[in-house]
Parts: sequence; structure tokens; C-alpha cells
Amino acid sequence: MDHSTRRFIGITRQFISLSRKLKKELRKALSDLTCALQKQTEAIRQSNESRDDKQSPTPEIITTVNLPESIEVHQKAEDTSDERAYRRATFFVTGLTFGAITVYAVLVYWQYEQMIASNRVAQTAIELSKASSRLDERAWVGVQGAVLNITPKRLITVNVDFTNSGRTPAVNAYMRNSAGPKLGDVLQLCKDAIEKKESRILIPPGAHSVVSHPITKQPLPEHLEQTVNPKQNIYAFGCVVYDDIFTDKNWEHRHWLTHCEVINTDKIESGVVALGMLACKDGNDTGDGAPPSPNKP
Repeated sequence: MDHSTRRFIGITRQFISLSRKLKKELRKALSDLTCALQKQTEAIRQSNESRDDKQSPTPEIITTVNLPESIEVHQKAEDTSDERAYRRATFFVTGLTFGAITVYAVLVYWQYEQMIASNRVAQTAIELSKASSRLDERAWVGVQGAVLNITPKRLITVNVDFTNSGRTPAVNAYMRNSAGPKLGDVLQLCKDAIEKKESRILIPPGAHSVVSHPITKQPLPEHLEQTVNPKQNIYAFGCVVYDDIFTDKNWEHRHWLTHCEVINTDKIESGVVALGMLACKDGNDTGDGAPPSPNKP
């Protein structure tokens, strides 16, 4: 709560206290005025009765009508002015009280609207804080690199190194990867990974997961140019769909990653056992929620 908000609340409380005190004082003044007028009316009535008894000793029947305290009925002509003054005073005090109550009600309503607005701002701040915390704590899966290897049995394989650079595990990770001389549709691999749910793994924070793909099925001869075409590209590509600890059933906080690496066969020479692959111009992307639909042919 900032300084302006605390100051506003303090001023509002002072005004409410002042309004209540004013209302109490007005009620007391109205009560005193009503009591004084009643006493004056009673004195006038008794004086008139005494005078009538002296002038006309004939027995007189008096009828008393019980009315609300705010109304006093006078039967004598000389009491008209007192009645008018009483009504004016009552009207003035009532109007002043009504005005104070109206102002108080407006201030209370305004304060209520301010509280609602402050609650909305606080709720928005909480949601932003949660979103920021999720981004800071969530799993982030990426490709550390891809390496073309020539095994001791003289087979060509591609190893793709996935890593989780986030602070929480990547769970329910489904991978679908491929390698070969032709680049396939990585988004189709995303769809296959979701539908077939193969290679489900968990990648802890800071851990690596290496996926290996064979390129050749037969051992290479002594002269590589007999089996590997010169200047031919070899691709490693695929898709990973994974959850973090915040993922719900509506794909919220679920993530996907596509990757593509390439190397030209003219880099392969006798005695080479490993070569680093370069990222493709296309096919490397990531996002949240459901992955895009596969490209139509």
C-alpha cells in the first residue's frame, strides 16, 4: 500500500468520524428543540385552561388525541405562530440530517469503488507475479548441439543433445526425431509425438538427454567416397513436446520445440570420428501450448 492510498484512507476515516459526530449533535439539538417546544406548548395550554376556567366555570369536556411526537395539534389561534416555528425548525434539522447522510452515503460508495479498483489492481499484480514466477521456474528444453559420429564399427550416427536449462523438471517429454539425407516435416513429427506418445522421458534441471540416430546400416569401407556421396547434406531433425510443473489439462504451460541440424558429407574424411553439425536455416522453433499443424504438401 503506497503513501497516497494510506493518506486517502486516513482522510476518509476522519470524514466518516466527523459525519457521525455531526449526526449525533444534530439529533441532540433536534431532541432539545422538540422538548422545549413541547414544554412551551404545555405551558400555553395550561394558561389557556386556567383562563377559561375563570371566565366560564361550566364543566368542559377535553378530548385528547395521541399523535406522533413530531406533530402537535393546537386548538388555539395564538399557538399558530409557535406551530409554524416548530415546523420550520423540524424541517431545517431534518433537511440538514438528510444532507449529511447523503454526503456520507456518496463517500462510502466512492470508497467502495476505490476498494474494488484497488482489488483489481492487486489481483492483476498477483497474476503478473505468478506469470513471472512461472517463467523463472519453468523447464526450458533446448538443443545443446548435434554431432555426426563414426562409430568403432565404422557406422555413421547422429547424436542430438537435448538439455533442460530451467529450474524445474521437464515432464511428459515426448520426442520424435529423424536423420537422413532428406529434410522432413518437423511439425509432422510433433503431431506423431503427441499421438503415438513414444520415448516419454523426464529431463531434470541442468540434465542432458542424448538421442542417437543411425545413418548407415553397413560399415564404411576404407575409401569413404565409395559409399558417401560428396557434397551431400545429412540432416538431423525432430520435435519435442513437454510439460512443466505448471501444465494443466487445457495445454496451458505445455511447450514444444522443433530442431534441425545439417552437415555436408565433404567434411567426412578418413580418421574423423566426430563432426559438429550446424543449425538449419529453417526448422528451429519453439512455443507454448499446442504446436502448429503440419505443413500441407
